[in-house]
Amino acid sequence: MGNGRDKSVLSIFRVSGDRHKRRLVPFKVMEMTGDCHPVKFAHFIFNECTHDKYPNITIGVDSDGIGDATVRELQKLGQEVVRINWGKVMHSYEDRKRFANQRAFASIMARDAIRSGRLRFDASGKAAEQASKIPCDINEMGQNVIMKKVIMRQKLNIKSPDHFDTYCFAWLMPYEAANDDSGFDRENVRVEALKYLDDYDEAGAA
Repeated sequence: MGNGRDKSVLSIFRVSGDRHKRRLVPFKVMEMTGDCHPVKFAHFIFNECTHDKYPNITIGVDSDGIGDATVRELQKLGQEVVRINWGKVMHSYEDRKRFANQRAFASIMARDAIRSGRLRFDASGKAAEQASKIPCDINEMGQNVIMKKVIMRQKLNIKSPDHFDTYCFAWLMPYEAANDDSGFDRENVRVEALKYLDDYDEAGAA
């Protein structure tokens, strides 16, 4: 969710695997205008992310700040939403020792996926450019930590990585395999989507 200065971005991915084996392929990435109201964005998400188009789709929203209004509106529309609050600490003791918060975990997981070829960015180039500028460090407790966005902007003139953030969110969300349910109402949409993703895979391997 953007706040007028930043952009609101809706990214739809094909996801498989977990943690260090998670694989992410973008299917569609849409950037809203900077003045997109959070309630209006909720209706856009609701209308776009239907189970007819994307069987078993899981919707996650950055619910810190104004994103809370988007989550609440989606819930009013009857849509289940995974709240992403990546300023919170990790759940397990081992992860808390290594990562300062969920943002650090998700960013490091996305970085490792890029290096191993399990994550490829969409063709716009925005996520790739943003990812290359993220300041990461180790704090006094030995944890990975990502510089706060307000400091990134003030000290380094780095804008909020709105596109890359959506890729990172995928490491904080559960998912259901699309083919878990065979009762597709729009089989042609599914076939078209899977063909697109297979072509994308082949292009990346070439």
